[in-house]
Amino acid sequence: MTFQSFKSYITWKKFTKVFSLRGKLLLFVFIIYMITIPLTLQGPNATSRFLVTKSIVEEGRFWFPVEYIEEGSQYWLSPDYALIDDKLYSDKAPGVAFLSIPLFILGKNLGGFLMDLWPTLDSIVSPYIGYLPNNDILAVVGIQIGLCLLAAFGILRLYDVSRMMGVSERSSTLGALLTAFTTPYWVYARTMFGHVPAAVFLISSVYHVLKYRESKNNYHLIAAGFFSGFGFVIEFPSLFAIPWLTMLILLPISRNNFSWKERFKSVFIYGTATTLSAFPLFYYNYTNFGSILANVLSFSPIWAATLHLLEPIHEGIVVLLLNDSRGLIYFSPIVLFGFAGLFLAYRRYPVEIMVIFSLILSFIIFYGKKYEAHGGAAFGPRYIVPILLLIGIGFGIILDSMKNSSLTQGGMIVTGIWSFFSTTLGALYAVLIFDFNINPLFEEALGKFNDGALNTPILRYLIERFPEVGGSLIGLIIAIITMVVVFRILLFLGEFCYEVIFKLSKQQGIPRETNDYEFVQAYSVFAIGNFLFVLVYFTELAYILSATYIQLWEENNQMIFEKILPASELWFIIAFCILTLHSLWNLFWYYHPQLSDLFQNLIARRKEDSE
Repeated sequence: MTFQSFKSYITWKKFTKVFSLRGKLLLFVFIIYMITIPLTLQGPNATSRFLVTKSIVEEGRFWFPVEYIEEGSQYWLSPDYALIDDKLYSDKAPGVAFLSIPLFILGKNLGGFLMDLWPTLDSIVSPYIGYLPNNDILAVVGIQIGLCLLAAFGILRLYDVSRMMGVSERSSTLGALLTAFTTPYWVYARTMFGHVPAAVFLISSVYHVLKYRESKNNYHLIAAGFFSGFGFVIEFPSLFAIPWLTMLILLPISRNNFSWKERFKSVFIYGTATTLSAFPLFYYNYTNFGSILANVLSFSPIWAATLHLLEPIHEGIVVLLLNDSRGLIYFSPIVLFGFAGLFLAYRRYPVEIMVIFSLILSFIIFYGKKYEAHGGAAFGPRYIVPILLLIGIGFGIILDSMKNSSLTQGGMIVTGIWSFFSTTLGALYAVLIFDFNINPLFEEALGKFNDGALNTPILRYLIERFPEVGGSLIGLIIAIITMVVVFRILLFLGEFCYEVIFKLSKQQGIPRETNDYEFVQAYSVFAIGNFLFVLVYFTELAYILSATYIQLWEENNQMIFEKILPASELWFIIAFCILTLHSLWNLFWYYHPQLSDLFQNLIARRKEDSE
């Protein structure tokens, strides 16, 4: 092949086709995440998962020695553990550890080769080798880079779901970038915490269920089942997704294509794929604890003290959403526009949005009831990071719906600046605070920011290459201003290409029309969800009363409901009951004529049989 023929083969059109907007989005997010990896395990949570991966690869076992938690351990921070027969097990779900096995091997082998090939890499990594023995830092680098790619894939799936809901290409891209860089998703994307992988598998499950509703291709059911099942292996509360997605599979888009046989077949395929993809967890439990249903949490000293849902829900919700030490809205107030966008989409996609809202509420309510909702060593509300990609769907929707509203755009700019500022501090300075009463932004991150103590070695190396600019607060401010100007120029060019050259605005999908039947289905989802929540809540309350009534009465000499069920929480439950009854009332009046016809037909048939 001559140069001219090669040049004609690699045309600009083919180049831009390979690097499509989706590819550019994936690559951009991945690069930013990668250059901000911390090269440390960042706490006992991640250390626990790393040691499982290390033990599997190097020892062929799931447990690790007791010496790892003793004083003077070779590991800089002891793991969260469960002690069984003088063996340590991680008390975390093993999914992230399983995903990290090829990354561990690749990092350790390829990393050593690259350090010999490129001495500069050794100068970046060597200061961190002291944290871990036997050059495990190379394995950590490999794992963190791989997890960054997985996190970027989650942002890409968010973009895909937005496009499926009729959002324009430009708004979908901007919404995905807002989720990637203005929420705590960025902070945890580069670590071995399970929250971001759980978020990726959750949004992927939703994506494939929506694709199935659109195409009726069973491949998407199998893919949705895989992501749902292995999401449970990554983080146990991901189990919440399975019943909601099952309802979404069961409910048809219209009555014309409804078939009970087809629906139950679809649920069977989804359920089978979900069960099979959870097999690694069953094998892990059976090998270590003697039963596929055994749970490592029952052996953990930490979970023995915290594994209950007895906290007043209003206090937990304040911690998760509003508190200045952990609250999502405090750290990323721009998420309010994400919620608003989901509300706006309800008129077009009532069933889908109701399922997404139900998923979001399931996580918030569960962790709001959990002891220590603040999550221990954390930056922001780490427990609800898995729902951030679902909230992010609303960004693109509101950008499309309110593109002519100066008030909405101004609000998003103001909240976006604060959200980006707080998230960037958390990502660049790796702030994971144990003490719940400390504000990680003002009491920790800003101090490191002023001292120039970047905890992201790759980015720090890039800055140190330009000592006359980087290394000082003024230099960093200049760099930020430069980035903003460059971003604005790129945005202008993108808008120019969008409106003038490619005419993409004419290719926007027309949203499908909805009907009353879909809104009735949405009521069904809401009613069933509320009923299940109230049932579980009162079952738990009955257990608490039966187990602790006598003890609390003797110790406190006060009414049991003053201790267990404060008035504010009682009103919360009453509100849920009213909403449930309201949904059931709407369902009854919609189906009333059909029910009457059904009963009349049954009576007529019985009369015919009797005659």
